[in-house]
Amino acid sequence: MSGPRPCVDGAPLTVHVGPAVEAMSAALEHGRHPLAVFRPGSRGALAPMNGAGAPTGSKGTADQAVAIDLGLPELGAEALHEVWAVAEAPARHDVHGFQVAATVDVSAGVRRFTGGDLDANTRAGYRDLARTLDALGHGAVRIWNVVPDIHGPGAAPGEGPDTGSDAAAFDRYMLFSKARSETFEELFGTGFEQGLSAATAVGGPGAEQVLAFVGCRTPGEAVENERQVSAYAYPEEYGPRSPSFARATRVGTRVGGRGGTRGTTDALLVSGTASIVGHRTVHAGDVAAQTRETCTNLQVLFAGRTPTALRAFVRHPADVDVVVAELRAGFGAGVPIVLHQAEICRADLLVEVEGVVTPSVEASR
Repeated sequence: MSGPRPCVDGAPLTVHVGPAVEAMSAALEHGRHPLAVFRPGSRGALAPMNGAGAPTGSKGTADQAVAIDLGLPELGAEALHEVWAVAEAPARHDVHGFQVAATVDVSAGVRRFTGGDLDANTRAGYRDLARTLDALGHGAVRIWNVVPDIHGPGAAPGEGPDTGSDAAAFDRYMLFSKARSETFEELFGTGFEQGLSAATAVGGPGAEQVLAFVGCRTPGEAVENERQVSAYAYPEEYGPRSPSFARATRVGTRVGGRGGTRGTTDALLVSGTASIVGHRTVHAGDVAAQTRETCTNLQVLFAGRTPTALRAFVRHPADVDVVVAELRAGFGAGVPIVLHQAEICRADLLVEVEGVVTPSVEASR
């Protein structure tokens, strides 16, 4: 029996990173269609590129892509756009509060909450995300969360859950994790951990909470890291409910072969990854060592494949050159790195890095 059907034409997703026109053109020149564009700056409609700026003979346009702005300060020397592209033209929808671009096989969307209660927003957002994906016939394969004031108090003094005598106080990341986990259990029952996707949760500078996703008709396959305790199995010192995500999600086809070997039509979507071994933070206070440890954890997940792109969240802007140097040492000078300033989920972490491996366009044609 053959493996699962690919999302689209043997290549569920391709990712193209660069300045706006270059990234969009890289997708369009191969007949790919932009599905989602992660970008800095304003949140207006994406400028159409089926005229000036589009490669001659391109059949795709950017008109129907959803723009995803995480609301995080950009740290790179130039504003890089990240274009997630598919083989069929998506349609735009507004579904349960989400701005969505979708094909039959793949979708991407974003919802924002300004102000309000973090616990209530998180529960409502994830319930509506489940309704949105159900309406599309998709499952989540990648999720992004931006949590405002992520290390602020999660409850009034003395009113938060007990997190253990040697643990940090109950903060807003723990509150977010509790709300997300309880909502997953409400929606999917006990054992929901076996269906989790890759995800990132970082702290933003403003009052806006962001929930973004990529979904797929073909179920993704969760990937864990043997060097780390699965996040959903963390002990209670990290909060009354563990973070609910897989270390990575594999999406796409399985190429036949002995031992379950996989071909280059798989996309690997890697969660925000940090300097954690087992469940403990290592190299506290040393950004270079934390970035090297993060590279080691990423290399386990990439399993010998070269990342198509990396996104680094850096707590202190002054550390960005050190982070980039260590990432270049780990993955080479040719891998694009999108850089953001953000708060990391633990107060002793200085950097978090996510990544994606997608097949070459040529291999998918």
